[in-house]
Amino acid sequence: MSRLLVLSSLISVACVDLRTAAEDPDPWYSSPEQTWVEEPVAFTDVPYSFPGAGETGIRSFRDAVFPVENFYEIAYGPDEQFPDGACRSVVDNDLPYEVRGIVTLKPAWYQKIDGCLAQVGEGNDLEGTGLDSDEKYYSSYFIQDKDTGVFVLFDSRVAPFDMGDYVTLRVRGVRTSFDVDMVYAHDIVSVEHASDPIYYEELLALPTLDDVGKVKRISGTVTAELGTFGDIAVETDEGLAATFSLSLDLNRRRAVDPKVGDHVVVTGPVLYSYEEYPILVTHKGQVEITPAN
Repeated sequence: MSRLLVLSSLISVACVDLRTAAEDPDPWYSSPEQTWVEEPVAFTDVPYSFPGAGETGIRSFRDAVFPVENFYEIAYGPDEQFPDGACRSVVDNDLPYEVRGIVTLKPAWYQKIDGCLAQVGEGNDLEGTGLDSDEKYYSSYFIQDKDTGVFVLFDSRVAPFDMGDYVTLRVRGVRTSFDVDMVYAHDIVSVEHASDPIYYEELLALPTLDDVGKVKRISGTVTAELGTFGDIAVETDEGLAATFSLSLDLNRRRAVDPKVGDHVVVTGPVLYSYEEYPILVTHKGQVEITPAN
């Protein structure tokens, strides 16, 4: 038998052996496991230390520029207001104003507000005028320091920071819409990525407008199924004669689905909306659930 024929036979046998002795691939894979999205958020009951003595903070900023007298007007710094006839705007010489705070809500909150009002009519006369279409912001958030917090309207496809980071803003425009003071136009001056613990206070009494912008924590029992818009009703452990609507944003799609009778602990900044004070949640880590059974 020629050497070529022998070599060809050996190759053929080797190929057959490899095909018949193929490795079982089953051990390469593990069985699927059901897991929940984890978004830990660090909280603390130790107050912030900023701003320091002699430094301006969010409280001094709010005292300087809020409230804007009319809900349909937007206050801007000199030379930044809307062109004549475009929208109702007023000049505030305290703007622009630079303010720093810790981010207490991931920039992922959807907020709809009234659009601007055309400059028609005299003074505050709204007869014959109409608000433009609603303005929609998909990435709004809160910042806070040791004294208070403020709501910031924002719209971005990518959140440039997260809860626990620090941000410095150059505020150029503000408005007060149905008793809620908010930053309307701003530039991000700087971001300090820190993921520091967020200071909270236990909510032991019915909230007021002074609580808006501050991070509060409630503990209690769920009294109604999760609502259409992601809200749940909770009766607090302190026995307050009220329930709280907790706006859960899109978290219902991320394993935040408390049932009636479950015990929950919810921590987040307070907003005022339609005569209620929802606690805003954009992170799963803001909600702890202990099942009833």
